[in-house]
Amino acid sequence: MRLRKEPGLLEASLRTQIDIFGGDRLSVSTSKEFGDVSWAEYYARNRVMLIGDEMTIDWPALRVFERRQLTHPVLPNGIEELMFWRGTGWWPMAFSLRAPYWGDVSLNLLDAVSDDRYSLSEEREGPCEGYITLARNAVDRITLSREMGFALVERVLSSNGRADMRIVATAYRSIVPAFWLPSEFDIYLADETGGRDALQDGARTVHITVESVRANSLESSSFQYLPPPGAARFSRYEEDWTQVVAGGLDMLTDVASALCRSYDANRNRQWYVVGVLSVVLAGALGVRSRRLSSARRGGTSFPRLRGSLPSMHPAVTERDGEPA
Repeated sequence: MRLRKEPGLLEASLRTQIDIFGGDRLSVSTSKEFGDVSWAEYYARNRVMLIGDEMTIDWPALRVFERRQLTHPVLPNGIEELMFWRGTGWWPMAFSLRAPYWGDVSLNLLDAVSDDRYSLSEEREGPCEGYITLARNAVDRITLSREMGFALVERVLSSNGRADMRIVATAYRSIVPAFWLPSEFDIYLADETGGRDALQDGARTVHITVESVRANSLESSSFQYLPPPGAARFSRYEEDWTQVVAGGLDMLTDVASALCRSYDANRNRQWYVVGVLSVVLAGALGVRSRRLSSARRGGTSFPRLRGSLPSMHPAVTERDGEPA
């Protein structure tokens, strides 16, 4: 599944590709696309791969990756917060990790159907004929279309008597017979400062377009990470940076090219490019540092780079309270 988030106030589009296989394999690739830089070329493109309770995050353009075990059977924050789950209400059945949640509400429509706290009603006449509504007090109200295989039409999530998020599907796509998914939807968000709620005019809006969906087209072999030449493995908690595959000038040239394409139009960030290249060069020469805070090159430091990598995708944070 490949999604595109409309740019809104930004000049770049955020693009996400989601791949799921079986009950324990999930891959999410996230990047930006702007100007002449495609989403595959953007230097900060990252991939998060979950296989059982093992998580691997890698940045292909920088040839850097992290691998560690999940401490709880729930999704990392950055994956749980993807707009796709909110806009479709879909989650694979019998998956090893819990479905995405919003507060204490499961975003999985099947969970709502089986939850006794939800009441069910059906419109049998008028413009909403054929719609089914599931409601949980003033917390969650879901409208489904019977004609579209009970696909999501609208959902309103509230707290403290205020609508925090409203999801409205505007187009659908048939995936397999009798199964439809929203292919376009708008998500209206309440002001965090307590101003407009999600039902009022002028609410902040995110428009999501699902560009393509393919069913039954993946192989298990797609869910494995093989470090490329020059790849370095890092650990956020141990401040450890280790090159695990020999690199060379070809690897350095590729990384430099990716960075220059992304930052050519922004001279204010050239210092960052120089700093990152110095780190990559150190990795290409086989340098290993246990305490990276003491190694500085090109106006930046290893901790600066190490700290910036997780910020490119929030999925590296967990729900167990560990520091990001």
